[in-house]
Amino acid sequence: MTTRIKRSLLFIVTMFIAFISFGCNINTILGASTQTTVTITGPTTVEVGDEITLSVVVGPQATISQEVTWEVTNPDVASITTDGVFKALDTGRVAVVATSVADAKASGKIYIKIVEKEIEYTDEAPTSISIIGNKKALSNEVGLYTFQTTPINASQAIVWSTSNSEIATVSNLGVVKFHQVGTVEIIATSAVDDAVFGKITVDVTDPVKNSDEEEAIISLIEETKNSVLGVANYQYNERNVLVKSSIGSGFVYDVWGYLEDGTITYNLEDSNVVNYGYFLITNRHVVEDCDALKIYLHTIDEEIPAELVQYDQKVDLAVVTFRYDEYIKPLKFANSDTLKAGQYCIAIGNPEGFEFSSSATLGIISHPLRYISDDTDGDGVNDWDAAYIQHDAAINPGNSGGPLFNIYGQVIGINTLKFATNDIDNMGFSIPSNDIIELLPYLEKGKVPVRARIGVTVIAIKDLLATDWENADYKYIIPEGVKTGIYVTEVVESSVAYGKIKADDIMLEFNGVVLKDSLQLRAELGAIVVGSNTEIQVKLLRNGQEITVTLIW
Repeated sequence: MTTRIKRSLLFIVTMFIAFISFGCNINTILGASTQTTVTITGPTTVEVGDEITLSVVVGPQATISQEVTWEVTNPDVASITTDGVFKALDTGRVAVVATSVADAKASGKIYIKIVEKEIEYTDEAPTSISIIGNKKALSNEVGLYTFQTTPINASQAIVWSTSNSEIATVSNLGVVKFHQVGTVEIIATSAVDDAVFGKITVDVTDPVKNSDEEEAIISLIEETKNSVLGVANYQYNERNVLVKSSIGSGFVYDVWGYLEDGTITYNLEDSNVVNYGYFLITNRHVVEDCDALKIYLHTIDEEIPAELVQYDQKVDLAVVTFRYDEYIKPLKFANSDTLKAGQYCIAIGNPEGFEFSSSATLGIISHPLRYISDDTDGDGVNDWDAAYIQHDAAINPGNSGGPLFNIYGQVIGINTLKFATNDIDNMGFSIPSNDIIELLPYLEKGKVPVRARIGVTVIAIKDLLATDWENADYKYIIPEGVKTGIYVTEVVESSVAYGKIKADDIMLEFNGVVLKDSLQLRAELGAIVVGSNTEIQVKLLRNGQEITVTLIW
């Protein structure tokens, strides 16, 4: 278990935390008597179908033979010739090992990630658009809808909309929030030609809660536990043997089918589906520094290979993909913005190991939104503020990455950390589902989101009022009766705030969040990705008058 001290409290993150080292060269010297080293150089990311020639240097003696033997750890993903010509066969991650012919105890290793070949998109409008997503939803759910164009390389500039914003609203990334019962169309229209669009009709119903709470919890666990899987992080030890380093939890949230000819289908009722592809979400600290990943299926008590797609640098999230012959039901997300203290919550995961898989614990939401600072780059300084759901459902090492459910079996968060000291108990924290689903469109594509900056210097009104602010060097203007908000002292030119927010404005609300300190603002900014065209309403107090401005990232 990894510990981190934050605000004089001992955070115990419920899995081991490691440092990322993707694509690094590793010189392995086997045997104490040899000084021979083998160093491989070459690209660490290639596309399917690429052929590259890897370079190798055997040393340190200048006269030592440069001849090596080559091998790859996963021949289904890549091949390599005796001359070091590497060919990418399928997506995944593979280790390439070169062993010195002159000294068989000396070998070098390089990891290469193979990704799908990048499509070169045109500016031409598609001839048709199809939407992928669920056709049924509950009134408190959040769903991610995606699209496909014909031809596949047509312009991907899409405008999302719904036929009834009272029933459902949709972001420009296809994240749909369902608000009330009814039938609604989710529409994706080409930004190049508005005559080309696709739509899907969704029936929205109210969630039905079993009047018998015990039966409701039993039913929830039965219906969701097979979708909650184990995640095993494997790393090479000092003897160059792949061993299990740590374990965590994760859950399936998306599925597609593979036909007999290898093509992908989202029609899972097609009789030609031979196996299934899955997206699983877990915590970053569960998978980072892995040399290989495996998914534990408690239904068969076995581990199967998996691949890391991407993880976020700030929010503790990662997306993993794997294939399996049997269908696993994907879990759905609830709207975490509607959570209230006192609601039931259920955690399912693998505390202390896979032998305790499908362990379920019951609690309540202690607080629907807590802001916690974190040191994400390991330099000893907190550089990130994140939002969490605080709850008292028991979580332990191995629960990391597992879901936190509401009473309807919807995911409201991902269990990530807890406070633990001799004086503290039952303080668990989960990343809210709304923060998760906004990041999925990026992580699924292997992208690392770039976080938004607002470009203002601020200080909390409550902090100012606790000082001799009237005699400060900076002439603050705080109207009588104003007790909360964030005072703006400076606005950076060319920032998104420039020209809309001014010095001496008091920020009252940001994206509907009443601002009491700058930590809240930083956490809200952390949920915004640059380039997403996200529009945020900011309520300001300017010259004693309330105004609202819109910022776009």
